Amino acid sequence: MEKAISVFELTPKAKEMLSEAITKNGYTGHYIRVEVFEGGGCACGCGGGGMSYSMSLAEKPLEDDVVEEVDGIRFATPKTTLDLVRGSKIDYYEGLEGSGFIILNPNQGFDSCGCGGHAH
Repeated sequence: MEKAISVFELTPKAKEMLSEAITKNGYTGHYIRVEVFEGGGCACGCGGGGMSYSMSLAEKPLEDDVVEEVDGIRFATPKTTLDLVRGSKIDYYEGLEGSGFIILNPNQGFDSCGCGGHAH
C-alpha cells in the first residue's frame, strides 16, 4: 500500500455528507474505497461507453491500494486504476431524481459516448 498525492478533491457538501455518514453509522477509522471500471456505461444511463464508479466502506485498504486522506476522510483506490481517477472531484447532489455522490472526472472526455447528455 502506498500513499497518493492529490487523487481526490471533495466539495464542501460531499465532505459534510461523507463525514456525517461515517460518524453517524460508527465507521470512524474506515476507508472509502473508490473503484473505477472502464467501459461500464455512460453516466447518463444511455448505455454508451465511459467509466462507472463504485464507492464503498472498507475496514482497511487492500494490499495493492493507494491511500489518501482528504479533509479528514480516508480513501483507498486500487493502484491499477489510479491514473483513471487522479484529479477527480467528489460531489454530493440533490435533485428531483434523488440524491447521492457523483465523481466528476477530468480524465473522462466530455460526451465520450456521443449521447449529448453528460454534465461532466
